[in-house]
Amino acid sequence: MNQSPTYHLAKQIWDAEEFLGVQHYMQTEEQFISLFDHLNKAAGSELGKQVAEYAKIRNVPFRVRHVQNKKYTGNVMLYQPEFLKEFFQTKFLLVPNPESKLTEFLPFGA
Repeated sequence: MNQSPTYHLAKQIWDAEEFLGVQHYMQTEEQFISLFDHLNKAAGSELGKQVAEYAKIRNVPFRVRHVQNKKYTGNVMLYQPEFLKEFFQTKFLLVPNPESKLTEFLPFGA
């Protein structure tokens, strides 16, 4: 199976962290937050899909919360704050790849 550059970068980060003994995300309920909680504003479905794609690549735990308010009704994904911080730091390091939705946010374009 042909893996994307995004996958290879995420795997290299993960392997380096394991080699260095980095502690990975603890799994307690109170440590899971939504993109809305992290950004203090609505993230939108496209950014949500990008975070979900990266979470799948990194094999990180997640939770789902049902939300119902005036502007949105539905399920939202919850991630650990450390993972969301990593996502927003890492997305600027990714190599542009037309197949990856993550390239949309790169400072040098896709």
